[in-house]
Amino acid sequence: MSAQGVAVVLTAAMNLVTLLFVGLQTRALTRQTRLVAANLEYGTHQRLIDYLNEINTMIIDNDRVREIFADIDFIGDSVRRNPEISVQNIALAWSIFNRYEAAHTGYRLGVIKDDDWEIWLRRIRKDLKIPFIRAVWLQDMQNFDYRKDFRDLINDLL
Repeated sequence: MSAQGVAVVLTAAMNLVTLLFVGLQTRALTRQTRLVAANLEYGTHQRLIDYLNEINTMIIDNDRVREIFADIDFIGDSVRRNPEISVQNIALAWSIFNRYEAAHTGYRLGVIKDDDWEIWLRRIRKDLKIPFIRAVWLQDMQNFDYRKDFRDLINDLL
């Protein structure tokens, strides 16, 4: 083989190695971009849940806020149907389900790994055995604007 032929073969081999390297880098960057996007979505969702939990804390701790909250139709109706379920219990259940939906969103996005999700599921199953949490879900919460896959999960766990 001539020197020119060897140069062509070496150039082709180097181009192949370069293309392989670029392909691997692109793949790694794509994974990284997806993870960043998932973390961003999960973080935004988590901040919303934190704000809702602050509202729920005010409902539980403040008589006037509780009165206002009780005037909201679905809350007042729920308390009238079940006197044993107080406005505070509804606010607490709301906080619990919002937090669980946030965890479910994290799991769906790949931010929460399988082993950690199993821990969450055990906690959800345990909480669903508490009568007022179960009652609030069955009567009111499942009609909230939760994602369908989350509602299906909770209903399946019941």
